[in-house]
Amino acid sequence: SLTKNGGSVLYLDGTNTYTGLTTAAGGYVVARNSSALGAGTGGGGAGTVVLDGATLQLENNISVTDEDVTITGNGVGGTRGAFASYSGNNSWGGDITMAGDSMLYANTGTGTITGVVGDGGSGFEVTKTGNGSITFGGSTSNTYTGDTNVHAVVLNLGKTGGAVDVPGDVNLGNGPSGQ
Repeated sequence: SLTKNGGSVLYLDGTNTYTGLTTAAGGYVVARNSSALGAGTGGGGAGTVVLDGATLQLENNISVTDEDVTITGNGVGGTRGAFASYSGNNSWGGDITMAGDSMLYANTGTGTITGVVGDGGSGFEVTKTGNGSITFGGSTSNTYTGDTNVHAVVLNLGKTGGAVDVPGDVNLGNGPSGQ
């Protein structure tokens, strides 16, 4: 297992094969390699958890195909997103489970999520912020039951085969810090 505490940054640049849970309990966990977060849930890994006030950040055009993550909150500083695509065009193929209202952030480029974004029927809201784009892709419907708030630039709806991108209401407008 790997737990990141405190307000600093932990960069994961290489391939990691551990099978324990990755927990972002504070600050940033920055994945710069498609296998940075360990074996992945399909390979026997335990997945990743991002607690309120922490951020899981993808950088450098990576494609994480086999990792599930549970997120909650707005990330570092309340505006960086619990889940962030910071630089390049990054993709996340695992499921994202919201354990509370959660923010998705894209700084530049596009962050593509092809797994299911869900909340177990709890009614949690997802908020998209930042200057980049977030794309909901893949062929399986998102299942979260709360609203979708789009504050800044673009949320691309790219689910295929009749899959539902946004199951509830969509709110457009200014978000944190006028984004």
